[in-house]
Amino acid sequence: MRKNAGFTLVEILIVCAILLIMAGILMPMLFKVQQGQNVRAAEADIEFLKSALEQYRRDFGDYPPSFLAEIGDSIDPGDAPNQGNRSLVACLATRRANGPYLASHMLTNKEKMRVTADAADANLTGWDFDSNNYRELLDPWGRPYIYLHNRDYGTTETNHYTIGGLASGDSYEGSAVNAVHDENDDYYSPYTFQIRSCGPNGINDNGGEDDITSWQAD
Repeated sequence: MRKNAGFTLVEILIVCAILLIMAGILMPMLFKVQQGQNVRAAEADIEFLKSALEQYRRDFGDYPPSFLAEIGDSIDPGDAPNQGNRSLVACLATRRANGPYLASHMLTNKEKMRVTADAADANLTGWDFDSNNYRELLDPWGRPYIYLHNRDYGTTETNHYTIGGLASGDSYEGSAVNAVHDENDDYYSPYTFQIRSCGPNGINDNGGEDDITSWQAD
């Protein structure tokens, strides 16, 4: 009787082919599951921010502005990207009144809170951070949430966002961010604010496609 000499080359190739087929089937499914989890996480972030912003308004009489210059900062609005996001974080991280208004997991999670190279004006250092560098709140895909105050919906000021989180000189990925309106040119959330994530595709679709927005549940 011939002893079992182990797997033959053909058998090994067959097993490898089966494993590759299984991986080809499972990987898209796992990716879809992960994307679904990210979408739900972004929706939860936005719902929390909506509540935090209302608490901030009750304490300070208004929502955070879309531009840093409006909260006493010396940076010109055209000089820095992601200003709505940075302003949102600076205001919600304050220790004044009943702050900070951001959840602790947002304040300390490095995957959600990115430290920038830009330093804030001394008027903003009363926040719940260990340095005066700006922070940006990131969505589950690592991109900054877009935030606009309602008074800036029709503004001609540019508000650049580095949708991919990268910048080259004065040229930023993605165009200047504008407020989103419906087919009748009516702005969504006309008396409050707009927050949105560019979603899985990472493209600023102005609230359409797979963007995740604060007004979808309104």
